[in-house]
Amino acid sequence: MGIKYLNISSNLDNVTEIRIELHYTDDEVREVDESSLAVFYWNGSGWINCTEYSGGVIPAAPNTSIEDLRVYEAGNNPDENYVYAVVNHTSDYGLGGNYSIPSPVTNLAHTAGKTWVNWTWKDPDDLDFDHVMIYIDGEFMENVTKGVQFYYATGFSSGTGHTISTRTVDTTGLLSEWNNLTAKTESEPSPPAGGGRGGGGGGLLLPTPTPSPTQTPAVTPQTVGVTPAVIPTMTPTPAETPLPTTTPELTITAKPAVTPSPAWWRQPTGIIAIIAIVVAGIVIIAYAFRRR
Repeated sequence: MGIKYLNISSNLDNVTEIRIELHYTDDEVREVDESSLAVFYWNGSGWINCTEYSGGVIPAAPNTSIEDLRVYEAGNNPDENYVYAVVNHTSDYGLGGNYSIPSPVTNLAHTAGKTWVNWTWKDPDDLDFDHVMIYIDGEFMENVTKGVQFYYATGFSSGTGHTISTRTVDTTGLLSEWNNLTAKTESEPSPPAGGGRGGGGGGLLLPTPTPSPTQTPAVTPQTVGVTPAVIPTMTPTPAETPLPTTTPELTITAKPAVTPSPAWWRQPTGIIAIIAIVVAGIVIIAYAFRRR
């Protein structure tokens, strides 16, 4: 609150009611909320707004020579640029009101990288706006001139949060309310699990393949059949002595067919064995007929 004051005194006796008017120009109250303007009374310890005591009494501060002040009426006339109060005696009076503080910045936003943050905003439209005060994480950085509307900061660690705090300042030095925004830098990507940094910066970890169960190819058992050799009947020549009429018995025991292991008969040894068996049979049968 600002006070423009003056001492009003009078040599008149028996004065019980005085009307006080304090006039001002628009330039004088440029930084003040005009609707708050009023006549203020000094009660010995502080300035008291007469409008708040209209129809009442402003008590004097204890242990002072100041008198209580009766306020019959008080108010302001912004159209004609003055304030007034109707009181019962002269004293120190002043013109005062609440300062109109600057507007804060708006549209505060940010972009960020791994080590930097760039904050942006919109300046207020106040005609007397001058600059923006910048704080980062509670530490004052610098003043940013009107019209710049951004602040770039770097040197941060990745994945960390940082807060900008802003206050606008007008040409008379008045400060706005705070406007703050926290931003976070980008995080470093996590390395792949199991990867290393050696050998050219590590490699891609591929999943371990699951071996397929061993498959035994289906083999259809094959029975190797041996076709008996047909032995022609041998007629003895006349010059030969006939063989005895006793016919020796030749017993042939049939054995169950043997199922060879897969592809056994395809091997050379299998073919030789079959040929050997056939030849042996022919020799035995030939010998039997010769015995007859």
